[in-house]
Amino acid sequence: MMRECFEETSLKIGARDWLPIATINETTDKDDVLSQVEIYAARYNGITTDAIQSDHERIEWFPYSAVPDNAISNLQFLIPMAREHLKGHGSKHIVITY
Repeated sequence: MMRECFEETSLKIGARDWLPIATINETTDKDDVLSQVEIYAARYNGITTDAIQSDHERIEWFPYSAVPDNAISNLQFLIPMAREHLKGHGSKHIVITY
């Protein structure tokens, strides 16, 4: 997560700051896992202008309560879940299967 975040934003967030919050599995009708995505969250305490946009990645900041309608649909529930985890009130790591 550290490397991926840095590559896409130039933000340095330490390994211990990333919290695993969920796993999303895409499965077959027989419950064989086709793909798996691990979801992590971290708090960044700097300013938004610290993020550096690359030629191929566009960075935009939004209030957590105003995720754009064209965002990936699962962000509507993942962002509130991440906020609860970061506040220390999150439930256990969850697994979402579809």
